[in-house]
Amino acid sequence: MAAPGAPANSAIHPLGAPPDVDAADDLARFATLISHDFSGPLRAMRGFAGLVVDNATERLNDEERSYLGEIITGAERMQALNDGLVAHLRARSAPLELTAVNLDAVLSSCLDEFRSRIADRGARITAASLPVVRADGTAIRLVFHHLLDNALRYSAG
Repeated sequence: MAAPGAPANSAIHPLGAPPDVDAADDLARFATLISHDFSGPLRAMRGFAGLVVDNATERLNDEERSYLGEIITGAERMQALNDGLVAHLRARSAPLELTAVNLDAVLSSCLDEFRSRIADRGARITAASLPVVRADGTAIRLVFHHLLDNALRYSAG
């Protein structure tokens, strides 16, 4: 998609300029390899914790079940971040993919990721209803993720 005022055949690139395609491709390939290496242990964490939940849940107390739930949820979030990182790095060498993005859904997903940190810090996060916008979903998700991460990291509490 062309930027406003740009020739119809020009693509929108992050920061307004085409990236060094060779470096971006190398980084994307490296990230894909690392992603593959991370995915196996994350699947194992989810799988084995799930087996304990399925086979021993009646012998576990509420706190132990909660710990297993946190392991499974944490592994799922880590896999989503891993997948998002690879998608982001691949996107750096390609034009942004503009689609309809529901910002309320993006914020909700990011808040779920930070649920434990929000509770640990006693933070209260409020937001008005957000619109659906045309944007690159991966890029917008990263923006929300970094905003929340920085808010939690650098706020008093």
